Amino acid sequence: MNTKKFLIIGSLGILIFISLYSCTKLDMKKAVADEGLQKISSVLSVPDTPNAYSYIILSGNQNVDRNDSSYHIDINASFTDSLTGQAVNTLGISINNRNLVSNSNHAYHFAYNDTSTTIQEGLSLYGTNVKIKITGTSSADTVTQMIYMPKKVYKTVNDFPTGSIGTSGNLVVSWTPDPLNSWGNVVIKIWYNSSMSRFLRDSSLSAQDIELTYTVPDNGSYTISSSDLQAFQPKSLVSIALGRGTKMQAVLPISKMRVFYFAVSSESTPPINIVCSANWQNTTAALRCQTKSNGANTGYQEQQQKDISTCSITYNQTRWITASYNLSACPIGGPIP
Repeated sequence: MNTKKFLIIGSLGILIFISLYSCTKLDMKKAVADEGLQKISSVLSVPDTPNAYSYIILSGNQNVDRNDSSYHIDINASFTDSLTGQAVNTLGISINNRNLVSNSNHAYHFAYNDTSTTIQEGLSLYGTNVKIKITGTSSADTVTQMIYMPKKVYKTVNDFPTGSIGTSGNLVVSWTPDPLNSWGNVVIKIWYNSSMSRFLRDSSLSAQDIELTYTVPDNGSYTISSSDLQAFQPKSLVSIALGRGTKMQAVLPISKMRVFYFAVSSESTPPINIVCSANWQNTTAALRCQTKSNGANTGYQEQQQKDISTCSITYNQTRWITASYNLSACPIGGPIP
């Protein structure tokens, strides 16, 4: 599995985009889901610096699928000279006493592979303080720092949609809260992949990618409104991700290199189909008596409803439905009031 990570710096903070690409293990749906959804992570503000030249990212994502849920837990680190922009060689990194080895570009990558025993080591990081030791230009140029890895956000499959999403009603997303989450928030993203949707579903769908982003309190539940979901056309394929993170920084004592630490816990779905159905809501029209073909009352009252789902073929149309049995208001056989 090839893993790529991107770090983008913005004036309001640091937005970490974590994207996984697979050419072997994951099927097409999961590969696309990972690419789009793991740009979740978080918007984490780090004060007093405009650029993160050197960083360590500890990330754990669960790909939520009713048939094959799997974890991707890994560590990525890169150290760069802020003046020259060149990669800096360091003597080593250890994560909870596990020593990592850099590649030829002086970058670090380690995956807690879910096909080996190391996955249990990776899973044990959730909800704990992880010890990270960096040795820079010499054995004396060392800093050891603890960073909190947030709890797994996954609750149950039923709390996170995996089949289809109807835009005619609200979408409730649930997760496991983390009282030790110092940020206090989670980020929810719903991402429309135009290329995939047009290729797999309907070539007439929008060619513009769409992303809805919500930063909400880490209290275990959030409701996305039907009106927001109307941004996605029927037949579209979207993916959902939810995550929270911890951030901090430290300075190596000799080289004075400033290093940024990020620990992110997230979950994401494979592509989900957008479906559209009518959303009938009661109007303010007065109740009326239900009648037979000869005009006689049946004893039932009827309520008027209007379809407010903008993507529905019956949008803005009205209908009458049976509301209640009320002989006082609608006596059987009596005249229509």
